[in-house]
Amino acid sequence: MDSEERQKKLAERSKRLRERELNDISKVLKTPEGRRLLWRILTEAETFIAPATEKQIVGMRLFNDIMLVAPEMFLQMQREYRSEQESLKKEFPPDPDEL
Repeated sequence: MDSEERQKKLAERSKRLRERELNDISKVLKTPEGRRLLWRILTEAETFIAPATEKQIVGMRLFNDIMLVAPEMFLQMQREYRSEQESLKKEFPPDPDEL
């Protein structure tokens, strides 16, 4: 196998792996559990905090992948997170002495 053929095969393999990664994210986004997991990763990676840090690279890559495969699911994750936070506030209201 010559160098050009090898490079072509490597490029095809990389393309297949990337398609598989995006397909995996798409499937995970279809479940509430998967969306919670991805939201937690985005949050822990401090994806949306400025200024950008090296830590955020993972979060931004994940965010970009989500936006590629199912941007509407990002909005769904946001709604679910907010709803969960509101439920927690109702279940565990802040202590007035701590305010």
